[in-house]
Amino acid sequence: ISRHRWTHIAVVTGHNRVKLYINGRLNRNVHMPTSRITRPRGPLVFAAHPYHPARGHIGQFRYTDHYVGSNTVRSWARNRRYNISKRRVVRFSRLYLHHRNQKIVRNMSNSKSQTYSFWFKSRRGPQRYWQSLFRRGGNDRQRYPGVWIIPNTMRLHVRIGIRGSWNWGVNTRRSMANHRWTHVAIVTGHNRVKVFINGHLDQNVHMPTSRLTAPRGPLIFGAHPHHPANGWFGNFLYKASYTSDSAVRHLAAHRGFKRQQRRNLHISSMYLHRRQQWRTSNMGNSKSYAYSFFFKPNRGPVHYWQNILRRGHNDRQRMPGIWVWPRQRRLHVRIGVRGSWNWGLDSSHHVISRHRWTHIAVVTGHNRVKLYINGRLNRNVH
Repeated sequence: ISRHRWTHIAVVTGHNRVKLYINGRLNRNVHMPTSRITRPRGPLVFAAHPYHPARGHIGQFRYTDHYVGSNTVRSWARNRRYNISKRRVVRFSRLYLHHRNQKIVRNMSNSKSQTYSFWFKSRRGPQRYWQSLFRRGGNDRQRYPGVWIIPNTMRLHVRIGIRGSWNWGVNTRRSMANHRWTHVAIVTGHNRVKVFINGHLDQNVHMPTSRLTAPRGPLIFGAHPHHPANGWFGNFLYKASYTSDSAVRHLAAHRGFKRQQRRNLHISSMYLHRRQQWRTSNMGNSKSYAYSFFFKPNRGPVHYWQNILRRGHNDRQRMPGIWVWPRQRRLHVRIGVRGSWNWGLDSSHHVISRHRWTHIAVVTGHNRVKLYINGRLNRNVH
């Protein structure tokens, strides 16, 4: 393996051989009956414990569940497209910022003409210290750009490194709204640096694009050493190009970050082992609904209530809630109704098998509440 250079490695088993290729050339070829090889199982772990990780970069990783010939390996070794192209667009719909260095985006373009557009809603409002929204760069003196909230205000402190000054920038005249959504856009290029608040041009400064420092390093949200600006990002967009004023106004008019309510939710697998392990918000408010899942307990009946799921903000909001009875293998299903937050039904017998999968479905609607166990109707209440 060459230091600081890419090396292609391939390990192939099958046809009673174990082969090792280095850069497309056969390095080792050992006879081993395939019937003697242990059948693979368990997860694939990179940098597996208890050994030290092999520090370096992995590119073009492939796994196939069949034997491949030497020609295929040589074609893989010749494909050097593992060098990832620079990202010219970065976008996400939602982020709740609450701790330092929370989200890091790497491999972004080095273009000096760039656009940052996002919605932000502060949770705490003005504070006595600097609050960091994000900063691009490897350290606090690399700001390409950096955006903070000025202490005791909701005005923005935008810094963009230029030749001769790493801390050049502008402060906005307008303030962001407290506990309300505000659209912000920062645009560089065409020898201008512009900052927009809610689609209105707040700062428009002449700055030759050639004087701007070429951006480099990762984009860090809530960048150290400053406190993160506690709040929500919505419809974040980065483009490695200049954006016109009319296009910025169009972005400010689009409020797609207010997500539509979820009418469907699918989780393929989850190992439930601690309180409030997984939660989802913004679900639909329909009174007609269905919850369907498989459940396999890893221990038998215990002396306390065991919760599978509950929808609601507190224990008196059960819309629905599903528990396993103490010392039993029965289900306790609660569905809040007018006049009783704890109305519900229990399964008619011991239905949950230990260490075996059981299918459970709770269905409401058409003036019925139904509980199915393994596809069979267990309870049907008007």
